[in-house]
Amino acid sequence: MRCSHAVEGKRRLREQVLARRRALTADDRAAAGEQLAAVATQRWTGVGCLAAYAAVGAEPPTRQLLDALHAGGACVLLPVVAGEDLHWAAYAGWDRLRRSDRGLLEPDPVTAEPGALETAEVVLVPALAVDRHGHRLGRGAGYYDRSLTDRAGTADLVAVVYDDEVFDDLPVEPHDIDVRWALTPTGLLPLGEQSGQ
Repeated sequence: MRCSHAVEGKRRLREQVLARRRALTADDRAAAGEQLAAVATQRWTGVGCLAAYAAVGAEPPTRQLLDALHAGGACVLLPVVAGEDLHWAAYAGWDRLRRSDRGLLEPDPVTAEPGALETAEVVLVPALAVDRHGHRLGRGAGYYDRSLTDRAGTADLVAVVYDDEVFDDLPVEPHDIDVRWALTPTGLLPLGEQSGQ
């Protein structure tokens, strides 16, 4: 049974965060993308396999980050929605991505594999907000919570957010998967146990 207070709290917070994101200028987003790429390459240069996503709309931009890690030799996996699940395919460049019927940018679905995520040492997860305990607010469809259930103890789970989307506390439900880090334009923040919370 879902907690109605948490569900309503998440709904209100999603609306607020999305409104703030829509108010960002193109220059704000471009600067955030450059900063995210700089932090990510400093932290994960040399990682063997990393899972991420291709940001769309007003999400914190990931194109430069993906290109930099891919150019540095990392295997970068991106999600492909397959029914109620996420499958994963190798990133081969931004121009090779396709827009899905959900409006997401994805690699060719033919190349996607359900178990490929098991090879990722780091998983960059889209989020609307994160709190200092590691609770992540997603869009509400549960794709990442389902996909990350088996990876929660073995991979570094990292929510990608703007600086003002790190909160002290967020509404949480039992099925929500916690993250260990928040990647923001100004740095990589430890969350939960990593931060001593």
